[in-house]
Amino acid sequence: MPTPPIIRFPKWPDIILDLHNIKAGLTIVLPDFDFTLEPIVLPDLPELYLPEVPNLNLNLDLEIPEIPLLPELILPELPDIPSLPLIRLPDLPPPPTLPDLFAALKVIADLIRLITKVMCLLKMIPFAPEWRA
Repeated sequence: MPTPPIIRFPKWPDIILDLHNIKAGLTIVLPDFDFTLEPIVLPDLPELYLPEVPNLNLNLDLEIPEIPLLPELILPELPDIPSLPLIRLPDLPPPPTLPDLFAALKVIADLIRLITKVMCLLKMIPFAPEWRA
């Protein structure tokens, strides 16, 4: 069995963009307002004269008519509800199984997940390898 060829890809440099020490500012010029106060002259309120209340004699011996009562509602006796027949449903076969179409893609996705997890663990190690020194 022949050995597979080894293809060397060029190494991309790690580009680190450090923005934590940027000293930038923005000057916003606001207009200067000059407030001049002027008095408001309000007219005098007119005098209000209310009419006199006439004397009112109330006769409290008024008779209130009685409210008639509604007749009592009597429902007739109803017959019993007939019982419903029990229906026997047929036993259904189990649903057909679908072929596993994405089994090959699942294996590739698991491999990619494993590789990215290993790469994340390597990036989190605080010590730099010797070949980077």
